[in-house]
Amino acid sequence: MKNVVQLTLDSYQDLFSDFDPRPYSERGLSDDFLHELKSVVKEVSLEEFEMIFSLPAKERNPELEKTITERLHAYFRKHDVFLLREKRDHIRNGAILTFVGLAVMCGAVLLSWTEDGNKIISLIKVILEPAGWFMSWYGLDQVFYSSRRNRHNLIFFQKAIKAKIVFVNA
Repeated sequence: MKNVVQLTLDSYQDLFSDFDPRPYSERGLSDDFLHELKSVVKEVSLEEFEMIFSLPAKERNPELEKTITERLHAYFRKHDVFLLREKRDHIRNGAILTFVGLAVMCGAVLLSWTEDGNKIISLIKVILEPAGWFMSWYGLDQVFYSSRRNRHNLIFFQKAIKAKIVFVNA
């Protein structure tokens, strides 16, 4: 049995932003629609699902439905790519920051070997040690926590890309 997410619409306009006058093929999606769709998908923990939109028969237009279906899938793909890129950037930047922090701490160690009572070297060492620790910990935070911040949205968009979209009479 196929998992189904069914939403009732008064018109196609319910899917799109009221403030966007562009044609349906380019129009931005409604925040209310996206919020409702995400909450339904999250609530029932669906892995794969079919989106069924019920509309009054007099409102239906098969040509427009094809355009809207393409627009919805394009939107989901665009946001999936964006979130994947953002996650990859967090991991890459975090790893770089961690390695730079470790290098700064190694520099502080090297300075401590050559210190010999030099106050300037002692001052630089005192500055480098906490800076190295901070960069390392912040970098690890980026890798392990910040990169997962949008995990739920990423999962939603990856599921929505695969979803079959169907329009039916209400």
